[in-house]
Amino acid sequence: MIAYKGFNSDMTCTLGRGKYQYTIGETVCETSSKCARTGLHCAENPLDCLGYYPLGGNNRYCLVEAMGSLDEDGVDSKISCTQMRIVRELNLKQLCSAAMAYMLQHPERDWTRNGHLLEVKYMEAEGAGKGAIAIARGENPRVRGKRGAAVGILKEKDGFFLAAKVGIVGEDIQPDIWYRLNEGGMWEHEKKNSYADTAAVTE
Repeated sequence: MIAYKGFNSDMTCTLGRGKYQYTIGETVCETSSKCARTGLHCAENPLDCLGYYPLGGNNRYCLVEAMGSLDEDGVDSKISCTQMRIVRELNLKQLCSAAMAYMLQHPERDWTRNGHLLEVKYMEAEGAGKGAIAIARGENPRVRGKRGAAVGILKEKDGFFLAAKVGIVGEDIQPDIWYRLNEGGMWEHEKKNSYADTAAVTE
């Protein structure tokens, strides 16, 4: 199954027997899997990785394939497995997109989050600094953030998702200004009620 894993800046993680050095593209094997005890750990929801490897600390995040014997503890989406392939590394925007994709696939599961440089809330969310993630979900949600934050909007009504968009503050939208999505699913600048474009961001 597809899952996500956090790492230290040098692509190491702590296993039961100590630190292990991972390499992108490799497949790692363990003899048994028991959540929080043995095996190779990852999470179905990428945001659950952030409790162990927080944003803003030069930690790294990868898409992985969990294989072999799988074990879940039911506390969050954490998985322990006996085989894991490190597929590819995700940048901040891709990590935010993956979190939103998980919410789209599992709309009824617990999705709100509040942590270090992380805010995932109903209707309104803010990216507090560079490297932050902010996702707002609701009928007409809005987001804003500091330069270098990743922000996302999931627009839904009556149980159906209508639009989704992810951007980097300072590249796709301007810092410290609230944005919503218009009827075409594009960023809408609340301050001037105009559409964000690259020229406006780089002025």
